[in-house]
Amino acid sequence: MTTTDAGEPALLSDDMLHAVLAFYRLSRSLRNADLIRDLTWERLSTLSVVARREPVSISQLSVAEDVTAPTISRTVAALQNQALVRCVANRSDGRSVLVSSTAKGRATLQKGMLRTLEQIAELLARLDAQELEALANIIRQARDSKPQP
Repeated sequence: MTTTDAGEPALLSDDMLHAVLAFYRLSRSLRNADLIRDLTWERLSTLSVVARREPVSISQLSVAEDVTAPTISRTVAALQNQALVRCVANRSDGRSVLVSSTAKGRATLQKGMLRTLEQIAELLARLDAQELEALANIIRQARDSKPQP
């Protein structure tokens, strides 16, 4: 957070204010967006991590998703009930399981991601030019401030 010399929060520039308000509108709309039937944002996110890192353990998933092991276990169980992932015993550690996506899971993930991209495009189309430019500026600043690998 930016502060003044007196340690108080600095006022946002008009550009930053427009970016923040546009982000609020986008995030609220995305949270309320209609995804694929019976596939929440949490499940879609977990499924995407599984598909990228498979096979992946419950503990690795909980770290990647920044949730507790019991929470991710419930999410994985729900995905397993939908036949989107499968769990097998970890050969090197019999106490844990490894999670992998199924063909149905990968197809569902692809469909969910395409639907999300469509929704993002629809939401961005609702923003005015000033809001879009403000968001673009914030994105450029974030990109330019990241250290190069």
